[in-house]
Amino acid sequence: MRRMIVSSTVAVLALVMFAPLAGAGNATRIRLEFDDTWTSLVGAEDQLCSFAYEQHAWGWANLIVVGDPPKLRLFTGPVYVSHENLGSGYVLTEKAAYADIYFYETERILEAGLFWHLRDPDGKIVEVEAGRVIYDFDYNILTYTPNRSADFAQLICTALGGAPAS
Repeated sequence: MRRMIVSSTVAVLALVMFAPLAGAGNATRIRLEFDDTWTSLVGAEDQLCSFAYEQHAWGWANLIVVGDPPKLRLFTGPVYVSHENLGSGYVLTEKAAYADIYFYETERILEAGLFWHLRDPDGKIVEVEAGRVIYDFDYNILTYTPNRSADFAQLICTALGGAPAS
């Protein structure tokens, strides 16, 4: 039920945001597929956790760009992610469903939806977070709803049995 409410809210928000820009130019729609793995090793410059960590993300997304130059860009789609503590072999999985809306005139990004739906190997829910975050174009968080972790390393490294890198 919550997923439907969040999905409906994101859909309505997107419609409300697109309505004023309908005359700004034709929308370009692109379907993207991705499959990417990122590893953060102990002692590396980009060390995330107190242990070697690997993230595998895959999924597809719809990208809609309105205007030329762009006035708005909407990115939606499910993202599937596995997070692994390479030292222990412990893996957590997630499915995130959210939308990113880029407002070029104000240089703001609105991200809304289900950010975390993290499960342990038995399928038990470890963390669920949904809400809204507003970033600037450098991805600095400007505002966010209370049920949104602002510290990725704190959340994922702890859930995988360690701590963020110091």
